[in-house]
Amino acid sequence: MASQAFSCPRKLKAELLSDDASLDGVGRMDADPESLCSRGVKRSRSLANGCDNAEHLDRISASELSARAFSSRYVETSTPCLITDAQTSWPAVRRWQIRRLLKLGCGRLQWRIGDRPDQLIRLQSYLGAFEDARGSGMLPQQCIFDSAMVDVLAGDYAAPSAVESSNLFRLVEGAPTHRWIIIGAAGSGTQLHVDPLATCAWNAVVCGAKQWALFPPTREDIKDTAEQEAEDDLKESMRLPANAWFSTFLPQTRGRDWRGPRALEVLQRAGDTIFVPEGWRHAVLNVETSVAVTHNVATPHAMGRMLAIASHAAPIFAARLSSYLNDTSDRSR
Repeated sequence: MASQAFSCPRKLKAELLSDDASLDGVGRMDADPESLCSRGVKRSRSLANGCDNAEHLDRISASELSARAFSSRYVETSTPCLITDAQTSWPAVRRWQIRRLLKLGCGRLQWRIGDRPDQLIRLQSYLGAFEDARGSGMLPQQCIFDSAMVDVLAGDYAAPSAVESSNLFRLVEGAPTHRWIIIGAAGSGTQLHVDPLATCAWNAVVCGAKQWALFPPTREDIKDTAEQEAEDDLKESMRLPANAWFSTFLPQTRGRDWRGPRALEVLQRAGDTIFVPEGWRHAVLNVETSVAVTHNVATPHAMGRMLAIASHAAPIFAARLSSYLNDTSDRSR
């Protein structure tokens, strides 16, 4: 498909683009849909301004691990991992390339920015917003993050069974939103955050590449003043947009003076599925224009913590799940 500029509402375009991040020394975005997912990893590393220190991260085959083994090895020990072959049979591998999505008509559909129903944009317009800004030195800030589009594209992928089979969200109706399709232009991303409701998550990149920085759960027993200050700085950094966080805050955590936890930095390529355990703080940067799918998973291991939080954040779901579990327990006696 030839490169062309698409219209984008002025107000939404302003929100999509960051006015304080420059591409100087990085190279400008190429918004041609045919090349959006074809940038080299070398350039991606430059944009991420980081390194991949995940040589000790387990890389496992989706076909070689049972749900029970996965739970005991990764869920219950709070250990991130990379699943290498979960996508081999997915139609999404072919259909979710940017050029293919546009040809399939998805470019004309209304997608949600940040999963907000009041912020809709066509995929063509989202990509075109950054083409319009090619000469401005601006970086994109927000991603298409759409839970409704999962139902449209659900037939194109299958959740990795070792992770998903015990998901409590599948047991009753009315579960909180926990599945999203994500499309992000190079330079956009997700701020440092913790997944809600004591959930863990998996994220599968189908097209493009992402840089991850993961920090272990917050410790409650910190006594050292410098360590506590570092934890406070981490919490405060959650306000930063992803591109600013990766370029300004993350480098500080690599220095000798940093007294907080070290980040696990991972370069996730197309075909990789990353598992993020409960409580792990993480930020994500699209170092190439990327298409991904992610699910939050409520595991039996975290059921007590999840129900305690859900009783306030999602009370109807919590009541239904508690009733289901009580009925199941009564029948098993």
